[in-house]
Amino acid sequence: MKMVLVPAEQVVSFDSFYAEYRQPVLRYLCGKMNSIQDAEDLTADIFEYCFRQYAAFDPQKASRKTWLYVIVNSRYKNYLRSRRCFENIEDYMDFTPSDDAPLEQAIEMEQERSALTKALKQLPQKQREIVISKYFLEKSTDEIAKKLGMTPVNVRVQLYRALQKMKGYIQSEK
Repeated sequence: MKMVLVPAEQVVSFDSFYAEYRQPVLRYLCGKMNSIQDAEDLTADIFEYCFRQYAAFDPQKASRKTWLYVIVNSRYKNYLRSRRCFENIEDYMDFTPSDDAPLEQAIEMEQERSALTKALKQLPQKQREIVISKYFLEKSTDEIAKKLGMTPVNVRVQLYRALQKMKGYIQSEK
């Protein structure tokens, strides 16, 4: 492991950041994960990453809390990707409005998230996995095809059909 010298004021600042947010992050992950040990391991990984990136944090762009939760969600998605978990759709539907977003926008985002979640749940497992891989895990069609043992053309056909089903479901719910 490479040793990095960190200014003392950054360490003190990070210590307070860690003390303030460790428990909320751990509770958040425990609510999403089946294993407390995995949640603790991921929390440690997240804060280790945050410590390495803390000097690059720009309070002009976002609050510390927003910055942290973007990292938490990104690392959690990486965790899911590494385990190929596609059963809990809500894990992929985590839209977090910014701290300064109007209440109406936050409510609208939640309604859209809910509609998408319900529509995804209506899909057959394979189509659901294709949609999640493509749009939430940002996998290419070729990567999805290879992982699922399908041709890229078949993946595109299944994706098109899945999106049409979702569109129909969402329109019927309005």
